[in-house]
Order: sequence, then C-alpha cells, then structure tokens
Amino acid sequence: MKASCKLRALRFFSILAFQLFSIFPLAAILDINSNEMSDLWEKQHNNGNLFPASFLPTADPDQDGWDNATESVAGTNPNLATGASGIVTTELTPSLTAGAYTLSWPTIVGKRYRLQASYDLQEWFYVGGSIFPETTSHSMGISAVQPDTTVPPKLFWRIVVSDADNDYDGLSNAEEMVAGTNIELKDSDEDGLDDARELELGLNPLSKDTDGDGVNDKEETDLGYSAVSSGSYPPRWRALRRTLNYDFYRYSIIGGSDYGKFSVVKHWGQLPSYSEDLTVKIDWPDLDDKLEEHGAFPAALPMPAQEPLHALGSGIAIPAPPCLHLVLFHTRVWLESKPAVNVEQVRKALKITKRVINGEVNIQSEVIDVTIPPHSTTSEPIDLEPDFESNPDGSFLETETVSVDLLPIEVVDASKNMVQKLKFAKLAEKDVLTGTEVDPQLDPDKDPDRFYIRLKNADDIGDVSVKVSTFGNPDNAYNDNATEIILVDDGEDFISQSMVMVSDDVDDDFATAGIADDALNDRTHKAQLDGKLKIDSIKIGNGDWMAVNEEVKLPAEKKVEINIVRLADCGVTAAEVDEDIKIAKERLAQVGIKLVVATNVIRAIPAGMQNSEVYANIGSSPGVNESPINPDVKTLINNYGTLNLNDIHVFYCKQVKVIQNPIFGYSWIEKKMIAPNANYANNLAVSKTRNQFTMIHELGHILTNNSHFGKEYLDDNYVAEHNLMRNIVSNENNILSTKRLFVEQEKWMHSHRAVQEP
Repeated sequence: MKASCKLRALRFFSILAFQLFSIFPLAAILDINSNEMSDLWEKQHNNGNLFPASFLPTADPDQDGWDNATESVAGTNPNLATGASGIVTTELTPSLTAGAYTLSWPTIVGKRYRLQASYDLQEWFYVGGSIFPETTSHSMGISAVQPDTTVPPKLFWRIVVSDADNDYDGLSNAEEMVAGTNIELKDSDEDGLDDARELELGLNPLSKDTDGDGVNDKEETDLGYSAVSSGSYPPRWRALRRTLNYDFYRYSIIGGSDYGKFSVVKHWGQLPSYSEDLTVKIDWPDLDDKLEEHGAFPAALPMPAQEPLHALGSGIAIPAPPCLHLVLFHTRVWLESKPAVNVEQVRKALKITKRVINGEVNIQSEVIDVTIPPHSTTSEPIDLEPDFESNPDGSFLETETVSVDLLPIEVVDASKNMVQKLKFAKLAEKDVLTGTEVDPQLDPDKDPDRFYIRLKNADDIGDVSVKVSTFGNPDNAYNDNATEIILVDDGEDFISQSMVMVSDDVDDDFATAGIADDALNDRTHKAQLDGKLKIDSIKIGNGDWMAVNEEVKLPAEKKVEINIVRLADCGVTAAEVDEDIKIAKERLAQVGIKLVVATNVIRAIPAGMQNSEVYANIGSSPGVNESPINPDVKTLINNYGTLNLNDIHVFYCKQVKVIQNPIFGYSWIEKKMIAPNANYANNLAVSKTRNQFTMIHELGHILTNNSHFGKEYLDDNYVAEHNLMRNIVSNENNILSTKRLFVEQEKWMHSHRAVQEP
C-alpha cells in the first residue's frame, strides 16, 4: 500500500500526498497497554500479540517518516516503509473538463478520510465532507477551478485520515471491522457490556455468555465474578422437581375395601428417576408420611434445571363411588454461587400461593429473603410444596388447585439482565432529549443507562406495584421520595417502564411524558454517587404493601480531587463557590467521577500582583501552545498551587481576560503547555462574572485534555446540542442546558492522570 506519490505536470503545481494530519482527539480505541496505539492494530501486525513495551509510539522502526502512533491511526503497517513523509501510491487522472481531475487512493475500511487543499502548504482547508470507504480503494472528482472560475498558480491537496466511532462504544470503526462487531451497535451481542469493554476483559463481544455457565457476562462482571470461567458465577436460582400422583378408590362391591394407589416420580437431572406404586387399605388419604418415606429430596443436590421456580397441586374428589385423584409437582429451590465469598449474598423474591377451591380464588403472597451465608456456595433450600385445605368426604364433587411460585424481584437493564449497580444517565444520546426550550421532550427509552423493575416469570397474578426511592446519599437533600411504579405483563414478566437515574433537581423535576416528579410511574430518580436505589415495597392487587428493601448501588468508579483558592479581592462569595461545587459534582456524576474538594481557602493577593486580574494568554487557533504563560498566572500557581500535574487548583479571581476581553474562566491544559512551563498545566481560573457552569466547564477542559466542543472534536460523531464543553455555556440550568457529557468524554476523563480509583 505504501509507495511514492505519482506527480503530474499541470498548469499549476500539484502535490497529492496521503499525509496524515491528526485531529485531536481521535475516536476511542482499545488500548489496554496504554501506549496510545490500537491493540487490535498491534495484533494485526505482530502475529496476534501486543507489541512489547519497547515498541514506542514515537519510534519509527521502518524509517518511513511516520512514527508508530501515526501508523496506528492510518491503519498502515509499521514494519513496511512508506515514501517520504508518508506519501502513498495515488492516481490523479485529468478529465476532459479543464481543471478537473479524478483522485484515487488506497483505503482501509472503517477509517475516515477527508480531502484538504492549500495554496501555500501552510493554511489548509477542507474540501467536501467525510468519506467512509467500503472497499480498499476510493476515487473522487476534484477541481482546481475556483468559485470565480479562475485557476490558481499553485494548489496542493492532501488526504486527512482519522478514526471514527459511529456507535460510541470505545472501538473505532476500523477496529470493529477487525473484531467482527457491529459499527452501529455499542453492544453487538446485547449483553449489557459495550464491545470495547468486553474486549478489554477478554470476553467475546459476540456472545452474551462467554464462558457458557448460564450467567450473562455483564452480571458476572458487575459482581466481580469471572465471565471467562464456567466455575465462577454470581448467585443464580436452582430448582429440583418431584412429581406425585395419588389415586384413591372405594368400591363397596369389592367387600367394602378401601384402596389407595400412590406413585412418586422424582426428576434429579441426570440421576435415575424413582417410581413406586403402593396399594394399602386406608380410610382417606394422608400423604405426609408417604412423602417423607418415598418422595424425600436427596441430601446432596445434583446439577438441576433452572427457572421457573414453580410448584403445582391439583385434586378432584368424585362421589358415587367415591374416589380422589391428586397430582402434585413439588419444587425445591435454592441459590448457588461459586466460588464462596466472605460476605452473605441475598436475593429477594415474592412467594405467591394461588388457591382455587370449587371456583373460589384466594391469593396469598409474602416477600422472602434467600441468603447464601459467608464462605458458602449455596443457600438453605426452600421447598415449594402445595398443600390442600379442603377435606372432601367423597359425598359430592370437589375440586382444588394450588400453585406456588417464587418470583425474583430484580432491577434489570435494557437487556433484562439483573444489575447490582446503576449509572447516572447522561441524557446525551441521539433522540433522548429533543424539542425546544418551550416544549422539551425526554425519552428514557433511548438512554443506554436506563433500568427497569422486574418481577420475573410472573403470570396472571393481577395488578402489581412497587415503591422505589433513593437513600444513603452523602447529602440527604438528594434522597428521593418513594414513588409508586406499576409493573405490567409483557408476556414473560411483570416489568416497569424504563427509568433513569439523574443527578440534579432540574432533571428529577422534569415531567417526562407529562408525569410529574414523585407522581405515579415517575421515570426520573435523583441520587448522588455512592447513594443507593431501593425497591421499598411491593403490592399485589388490593393487598397490603410488603417490605422488600432490595438495594442497588450507584458507586463512584473514579474520583478527582481539587483545591480551591479564593483570592481576597475576587468578589465571589462562599455561597457561590458552594454552588459551583454542587453543580460540578452533579455533572461529574454523569461519568461516574466523584469530586472531592481537598482544600477550600481564601488567600491574599500574592506579592507581585496588583489585584487578581488574570490574563489567559490563549493561542490564536486550536493546537497552539500557551507557553510562556502570563507571569501573574505563574505567580498564583507558585504561591498557592503546585507544579505537580496530579494536583488541580481552582483560582477564583476578580477578572479573567483574553487580551483585553473579559471571559468567565480559563483552564491551562496539558496538551497546550510545553517546556519550560509544562508543569503549570492542570490549573484553572474562574472570574467574578462566572455562571454556575463555569467552574465545571473549565475543569472539563482539564479532564478531557481538550478544547471546546465544535473545534477539535470530530463534529459528525456528535448529535446533541447541549454538551458541557460547547464554547457558549448556558446561564440557565434547565433540561436542555449545555451540561451533558458524552461516552467518549467519559473515557478521556477516566484516563486523566489526576483521576484516581475511589
């Protein structure tokens, strides 16, 4: 693929080069070894293995002018040299129209290409939109003719290559082509784990159950179990069944003798079934002793079938001559998990007994806890054994049926996988938030972090409701009131509408589909990181509310510490700083990062500064570095900050300016700071003229190590208009405000040096 460019003699000089021009940031790539190069690209060019640590991104082993990081983005072979400056084989074919040509070049499926042109090789501009080839070569028409019909004396073209991530799953399109996953689906196998996450964990992104142990990959991963070992799985339901048939006949014509015929069939998986017929003289049936003698469950539990967790009994008494026929299906249920852990594991279930005697229906229900004790792999068994209340004497027709069901009460994701932890909704995906300021619309069904309440395997039990709340939040003001949620029958389970966790009052108070906050079927629930969602109680029909107390965590995945310095003359009040901290915590909750304020102090104007007016010294275009920085900024950081890039300091100032223009705030990010001032990065200044999003907006620049949305972002990867990192940040906090973060921004923030484990 790599060779010298073919130059053509034209009326004007034309250089056609497939020369990489990187746009920062690149689309997300799989990079487990953190060397800034795609792991799948490494395996393509190193016999299925990652390159060793000595394979540096800045090195150029084939000495072709492209370093390894550049070759990774281009998708080219780092062991096969290109021509000078990365020029590749191209074709420029003149057409019959003056100044028009056909440009052809080799491509890699999944990469994004764009054409740029320049008159002087200094300033470049885009020509046309993004190109996503579906074959290994691409051709397009180009023209040197300008809008005024003139042809410049010189014109140069180059092709820009970059990665794209159509589905925001953390894998570039090119990587997905290699992995065989779907570039339009974040979760190709719909198991609840994004494709990139599965590859990071060594899982199969095309299988919901990589290790074949019957438990979904996401459930095992969330609970800390191995999803690549069939001998490791979280608590799952197990069940054994035995079938009993009893027939009793009384025939007076046979000397008045009473005969009962009793048989037991036990289903123990692979073990042999047991069956025995008894003929005894009894007056009327008494099954208890016979069950213990002939139908007992085994002491050692074999590998059983799984759900449904159901037992049934039916009986009919017929007069003249009197006889009784009973059929019973008894089920033993327990939880099993491997390996044993040192804490107890509890699952909640609703036990429902439905009894029908001569057409009269009675339903009884109770919530039970099924617990695997610490250091054990199984819970105590629960025997579902229908019993009969009627006592037929054989004088008239009587019927009785009894069903007993154990229905797990669960919080599940969009794929109906049980979850033990939830994430806050970003509300940033396409079609989640739509409409205008006057008429905004929220559709939780479109948010990838939505969840549901499910009563598993429930069928024909009448109306079902649960109450849901949040509790245990670090700030009690975020504890959300209990809300009644109706579960409906979807043909498999009783399940709620989709719901989302939100981190602020504005989102919580929004009337989704006209449903007010805390009203019946409220779909937004407020909390903080390290808080919990709780299913408080459940009700069947007009029965009483039964306590459930099933809890699901909202854990912080990462944390970042900041140090706040409020300069004495800044004019920003403590209450305003507190509001900024509150807003920042709420925004970072979207990406699972807990904000910790390590210090929050007031300081005098340091010597050498007349007041706390700060000049930002911003560069004139994206990518221009900001060294040297303004001496006042250095004075602030030298006096009240550190030169440690892991320490983030927030300086509240009287004024922040670019040249002579006042702005709300400014941040000094690593990628724009070079020696000798590189260690002054990861600091930010906030002006008295700030608004409530200024501090977190500037902190967002630091944590993403990136500029404004719309500049250095790949615009056509993003669809929402309310991103926190847009150049103009909302003054108002409403549901359509510029306060949302994207999946890629979450990944960048999690990889920042100052972001640590919680």
